[in-house]
Amino acid sequence: MQWELDALRDAGIDYAVDGKALARRELRLTFKHTVGNVDVKGEALFPDLYPDFRPAVNADPLDLVHHQNPFTGNLCVLGRSGEFWQAGYSLAWLLMNQLPGVLASGRENPDPDAIALEDPQAEPYSAYIPCVDGTGLLVDGSWTIPLDHKWGRLILGTREPRLDGTMLRGAVLAVLDPDRNVLAEADPRLAEVFPHKHLGRWVRSQLKNKRNGHQLRREALDGIPGRARTTWPWVPSTTGRVRVLGVLIPEEVAQRKDGHGWFFISDIEKRPTKKQRRAKTKPEGQFQFVRTIYAGPKDLSLRVPELEPMLEKTIALFGLGTLGAPAALEFGRCAVKELRILDHDFVDGGPIVRWPFGLKEAGKKKVDVVKAFLAEHYPYTTVREHDHRLGDPPLSGRKSDVRVLDEMLNGADLVFDATANLDVQRFLSRVARERGIPYLSVVGRHGAWGGLIFRDRPGHQRGCWHCLQHALQPEGSIGDAPSADPTGVQPRGCGDVTFTGASFDMATIALDAVRRAVATLCEGEGGYPDSDWDVAVITLRNKDGTACTPEWALHTLPPRPDCECSGEKQ
Repeated sequence: MQWELDALRDAGIDYAVDGKALARRELRLTFKHTVGNVDVKGEALFPDLYPDFRPAVNADPLDLVHHQNPFTGNLCVLGRSGEFWQAGYSLAWLLMNQLPGVLASGRENPDPDAIALEDPQAEPYSAYIPCVDGTGLLVDGSWTIPLDHKWGRLILGTREPRLDGTMLRGAVLAVLDPDRNVLAEADPRLAEVFPHKHLGRWVRSQLKNKRNGHQLRREALDGIPGRARTTWPWVPSTTGRVRVLGVLIPEEVAQRKDGHGWFFISDIEKRPTKKQRRAKTKPEGQFQFVRTIYAGPKDLSLRVPELEPMLEKTIALFGLGTLGAPAALEFGRCAVKELRILDHDFVDGGPIVRWPFGLKEAGKKKVDVVKAFLAEHYPYTTVREHDHRLGDPPLSGRKSDVRVLDEMLNGADLVFDATANLDVQRFLSRVARERGIPYLSVVGRHGAWGGLIFRDRPGHQRGCWHCLQHALQPEGSIGDAPSADPTGVQPRGCGDVTFTGASFDMATIALDAVRRAVATLCEGEGGYPDSDWDVAVITLRNKDGTACTPEWALHTLPPRPDCECSGEKQ
């Protein structure tokens, strides 16, 4: 502290330490510093973990259009990244060296040289708005509302029939004009996640009052014509009633590039207490800002541009065990257009140690659990489930294998086989080859010491699944992944012996299989890169069982001369 105060004194900066804060072992001080002809008055707050973390520098309003939080007065004297702060910096150094650049670049119409001092990023106004934690309304960031529309109606969707007045969460399903014409609409699959609809209002605001929440709300409300305001319906909530206003504002979407953004206000009227009912008085109304969450399809794909081809792909995934279930979740995160899943098992207690979902789902069918999760959390992927086991004898009321296969494979862009069942692998690899669909299988070895991924692509004139089995023999051309003692264990109540192995090791194998599946689907379309391989062998343990850094060995698999696939038309 003394070092900081000495630096301020040496720089000629007036300051005063907050004695009450100091008694609480907090360092707060006010300062006054002149930059050019601008007098800057403010306060510095030092964090508990100073000097490893920077102090916050707040100032009285400086009429800046950039680099000052309009609500708290916080100045962006350093870039947000931790790389910009060094423990040798002082508050005096920030005020002497950084503040001039903030004032020069933050004012209206700055010089290009001043703009060059900025980090190359947008400074959206809505990021400053003090939203209540736990709230959020989903919005599609690609919406464009014509400028001649100044206000209208909102259709909100929530998961529960009633709004949560203080913890509002949901989605904007549609933006309408005053005559109920649709100006923008969310993806229909989002409405399935938030099925309960409520009516709100929206208005366009020019942000004349940026620093005060009450004034901000008043300006927005003034943009709605009087009659529309009086007929604005209140919606029953868990605590009374509420009404929601969406505000469309101009704001930066890239450095010095203007666009538009949203923020939301919820007016809350709580139920009167017994005392208020007896006195025939109404509870005092309140309002709060609700966080905007941009979650349209393009918003979600922005962080993974190489996965754009996946948006139009359909994957047929067989098996939802230790490898298949994590893969299904990853395909949902990739936002594949359609994911078809097949399994006939239920969620047991013991296997959850290496399955994505826990005891809460025990007893349910795996296909139902995976579909429900993806539908709720990754709704832009359509999931079609099949509770079915291939190869079982036909029973009354049971779909035939042929019909299920048609529903799984017709129009599919990839077969992802995570069954680890040799009979199923042999059959699916042949059917996929006959139908001209890329086939990928993934298996883990005993103890999760390693695993193997096999890929068969139409038109590449490579070996088939049978050729792989020959290549994996001791005298074959491909060395298999290491394996623990194959005896396994048979848990209580389980009809089969199962393998041992940790979830994080099996997840490594599953994730690499997804990586290679995505590369296969993007082949020839740009996006995620691929390499020329047919077999990937993953090693997670040395042969003596000691851990090693994961190693991947890629192999090509030529067809065996005596195999039927060598004479097939490719």
